[in-house]
Amino acid sequence: MSMYRHVIWDWNGTLLDDAWLCLEVINELLGRAGLPRVDADRYAAVFGFPLDEYCRQLGFASGREAYERLSDDFSVIYEARRRECSLRRGARQVLAQLGELGVSQSLLSAYSHPRLVELVEAYGLSAHFRIVAGADNEYGEGKVEMGRRQLRELGCAPEDVLFVGDTLHDWEVAQAVGASCVLVDSGHQHAHRLRRAGTLVLADLAGVVPVVMQGPAAALPAAAPPAGATLVGATLVGATPAAGTPTGALRAASPGPTAVAWDRRARVAATRDQALPTSRSEPCERP
Repeated sequence: MSMYRHVIWDWNGTLLDDAWLCLEVINELLGRAGLPRVDADRYAAVFGFPLDEYCRQLGFASGREAYERLSDDFSVIYEARRRECSLRRGARQVLAQLGELGVSQSLLSAYSHPRLVELVEAYGLSAHFRIVAGADNEYGEGKVEMGRRQLRELGCAPEDVLFVGDTLHDWEVAQAVGASCVLVDSGHQHAHRLRRAGTLVLADLAGVVPVVMQGPAAALPAAAPPAGATLVGATLVGATPAAGTPTGALRAASPGPTAVAWDRRARVAATRDQALPTSRSEPCERP
C-alpha cells in the first residue's frame, strides 16, 4: 500500500492550540449578553458548524444580523489575544517529518485568509506549505468549496490526499472531495462526537506520520487496524511503514503510543464515486 502523497491541514485546533482561547472569548461574550457561561465540557459538546447554529445553542439571539455582530465581536477579542496561543505539541516536528518523507502539505482553514497567512508566517511555518488558504469572510463559511478548489490547484487525485482536522466539519470537507480524513482530539469537539464520523481519531499529532506512511489502510479503519499495527486497548503501536521510507523519517515517526479510535467508515467508499473528476493516474504536482 502506497503512502499518501499530500496532507491538507486544518489550522485552528489542529495545528494551533486555541480551543482554550475560544472558550474564554465565548464566555466573555456570554457574560456581556447576560447568558450562562460554559465550561470546557459544554463547549466541546455544542461547538460546530455552521457557527450560527452553535451560537444559537448557547443562547445568543438568532438571525443573520445578530450572528454577524456576534462574530465581529468574537474576532476583535480573539485577534487581540491570538498570539497567546502556541502550536500544538509536536506540530513542528510532524510537519518536518512529513517533508522528510517527501509528502507535500497545504493548509485549508475557515479562518480569515489574510490573518491566516500572517499568523502562519509569524510562527515560521510558511515553508512547509504549498498552499495556505483561508476564508474570504469572517464567519467560518465556504470551506467545502475551498477544499474542492484547493484539490484542483494541487493537481492531486483525491485518494492521494489525507485531510487532518479536529472537527466533524473537516471530515465533511474531506467527504465532499472524496479524500481520506483523520481527526485530532483538540478540545473543540468531544472525541466521542468525532468518532461518529467513523474515521480515525488521534489523541495527538504524533499519530499523523504513521497514518501517512500506512496510506489509506490506516486512515480508513475497518474492524481491525492496518497490517503490522496492534491495538492495545485504545492504543496503536507497531505500525509498519511503507516501502522506501527514509530511515531517519522512520525513527522520527515512532513517538510512542498514540490513542486512537477504530470505527467502520463504509460511507467513504460510497462517496468516492461522486468525488472530483481527477483521475487516479494524475500525480500530485511537486513543488
